[in-house]
Amino acid sequence: MSPVRHAVGAGPAEGSPAEQEAATPDRSTARTGAAQRRAARTRAARNTATFVRLTWFNAIRLARNPFVVPGVLVGLYMLVAPDWAGRSGTLEGWYDNANSAASAVGAMLFAVVAFPAMREARYSPRLVSPLGRTGRLLALMAASSLVSTVLVVLWAGVDHWLSPPLLGTLSPSAYPAPLLLAAAGPLLSIALVAWTRSYLPLVVTLLALPAYWLYGVSAVDANLSSAVLRVEWAARVALDPFNVSAPSVTDVTTVYLVYSVLVVALLAVLAVAARGRRAHRAACLGAAAVLLAATVGTVVHGRQIQPLYAPIPDSRVYGAQGPSCQTREGVTYCPLPGFEPWVERWHGALGPALDLLPEVPRERMPVVWQESFSYHRELDVPRDRDVVVHAYTGGWDHYWQTAMVGEAARVVLGLSDPYETECLGTGQARVLLAAWLAASVEGLSRYDTLDTLAANLYAYRPSPVDLELSLALADLPEERVSRVLERNWERLTDPRTTSLELARLLDTPLRESSTGPAGPGDWRRLYPDHQYHTYEEDPGRYARPVCG
Repeated sequence: MSPVRHAVGAGPAEGSPAEQEAATPDRSTARTGAAQRRAARTRAARNTATFVRLTWFNAIRLARNPFVVPGVLVGLYMLVAPDWAGRSGTLEGWYDNANSAASAVGAMLFAVVAFPAMREARYSPRLVSPLGRTGRLLALMAASSLVSTVLVVLWAGVDHWLSPPLLGTLSPSAYPAPLLLAAAGPLLSIALVAWTRSYLPLVVTLLALPAYWLYGVSAVDANLSSAVLRVEWAARVALDPFNVSAPSVTDVTTVYLVYSVLVVALLAVLAVAARGRRAHRAACLGAAAVLLAATVGTVVHGRQIQPLYAPIPDSRVYGAQGPSCQTREGVTYCPLPGFEPWVERWHGALGPALDLLPEVPRERMPVVWQESFSYHRELDVPRDRDVVVHAYTGGWDHYWQTAMVGEAARVVLGLSDPYETECLGTGQARVLLAAWLAASVEGLSRYDTLDTLAANLYAYRPSPVDLELSLALADLPEERVSRVLERNWERLTDPRTTSLELARLLDTPLRESSTGPAGPGDWRRLYPDHQYHTYEEDPGRYARPVCG
């Protein structure tokens, strides 16, 4: 008898035929599951490859469309070319051009993509396998986004390459915004076609272009002008619904980037929701409602964190590193972050003019600070002697140079700005000296010198004596006038010192004798090549206070 005993009811011994038969179904199930997973991965890989090939095919067809490149070039000429004449060599200017290019690309693809979108919308389910209608629509959306991205990147790259060294800063979160703006145009067109199964984007384009052209170049019916204005306002609000557009401020650009992503996602989901079964459509519309709520919330949040006229300190600007102010020969310069190289340019224009003056106390020296073009800068500067320059003065022609030097001269001489205080400086010697300093900028032609004198005198309502003496100052050697200033500084900066006294100090004879405000005839006689005599002022303005 075997020594091994089996208890009553015990299972079969290990390795018995009964156990092998029990394990066979589990192994078969495992093999079947593995085969199914491999088949699913193969199918997913095949569908992905098909999606990529179809996306590339659609992108090539869109790029080869005969209307895309010419239409984009025309749009670029209309939107960007006017800014090229006064391009300032700043990153913000380059970014604005990129946004304009994105608008042109998006508008052109909005019309062009309607044809393939209509073709996809009319396909029956049997003809669109293996991707199906949704897959083919997504491939078309991906292709249009790819084409718009390539066109905008090409334009931005060429523009950057042709530009001088660009100053300023841009937040990293600002760079994707033009790409999303360009992609929104074709996505909106696809969504409209998918829901209406019509060429509605083409109809909108064909109606909008003539209406906008008529509104812009001719006098049309008031109702049409009002309608175009409302549509243009709605488009601008949709493109940028926030109070401030500051591409160098990170928190502002981040909010706008989130808004752009939500809008693009909303358009894509709406396009997908147009086709499919009821459950599919309900799920997509629910997702669209969530995206819409998030978009509205982002706009409300963005408008709250940055009110319209709230100033922005340099600490919020991307790339700012501590205080930006620096002093050169007693003049304080406060450029925006990234514009430090322009200090040399400013001082190169202002330094020679201030060298013509005697030594001025520090408390009377100007503080030159740079204001942003896209937002109000928060900077603690003495407002009684500040001189403002702007971020868009990169061309730095004689107009901007004389404007800055003229403002600084008024600060040093203690002269009020006539456009802020509306004061009269008729007959004051220091008004003539401020105009003379503004016209001392190097490199001015004779016409520009006289035009600068007239521009700096006109608002003060000069007398015929002032006008004649200003012409004499333009012909006198700078050293001679500078010596007179040095010997009589306190006297000549006194508002009670007249232009007749200045003429005697300069030993300059005058033919004019009238000390009242000059009229059009006086301007025409003394400044015949300039157009200031054409401006007639209200006699009531003679009641303005005298500049103290």
